Amino acid sequence: MRPIELDHRRFFAAASLLSALFTLLLVVTAAPAPQAPTQLLPFFRAHRGQFFALASTVLVWVVLSVVHTTALERLVGANRRALAHAATLLSVGGILLLGFGTFVFAGAFFAIDAANTVAPNPPQANFHAAVWMNLSFLLSDPGLMTLGAGQAIFGWLAWVERTPSRAIGVVAMVGGAAGLLTLAVYQTPVLAVVQLTAFCVTGIATAFVLFKARSIA
Repeated sequence: MRPIELDHRRFFAAASLLSALFTLLLVVTAAPAPQAPTQLLPFFRAHRGQFFALASTVLVWVVLSVVHTTALERLVGANRRALAHAATLLSVGGILLLGFGTFVFAGAFFAIDAANTVAPNPPQANFHAAVWMNLSFLLSDPGLMTLGAGQAIFGWLAWVERTPSRAIGVVAMVGGAAGLLTLAVYQTPVLAVVQLTAFCVTGIATAFVLFKARSIA
């Protein structure tokens, strides 16, 4: 295996592996809620721990995924540094946008429930909960699409460089395409799940290569 131009490889490998784990946790904790507006707040109250886990998970996921993306740039971009850097900027921008949108969505339900406790107004609370539930898709789409563009470029680079492998390159490109098409399937998480699953696979592959590769340092 060729040398990898990356210091602290084991740190980046561990971050990539943990990024993959928290990607799976993010998908699990972001399970859809009932669609009827009158059921949203009761669902939140019954699953308050899930919403807290979602908010916590996405913050950790953002940090780990930014580190993972930095490692991926060095892994696949040795011969095409400008394109790899563009992929990193797009991916990191998408990660930050998705993290912010997800955290704000979860926080909105805590705020609505708290406000309704202080000044009860069930019809208005149900209305605001319904608005935020529908808005959640629009909050996530910019992040998913921007991340998707970065994933697609990384996938192409992995295909060309055969690192980690062409198969991983295909997986990343499929995930990237799913992210770019997110807005075309409004109010369904299917493409987001495909994209995040591909991101998880890429994280595992990156960790494996970094743990096994020789360092030039």
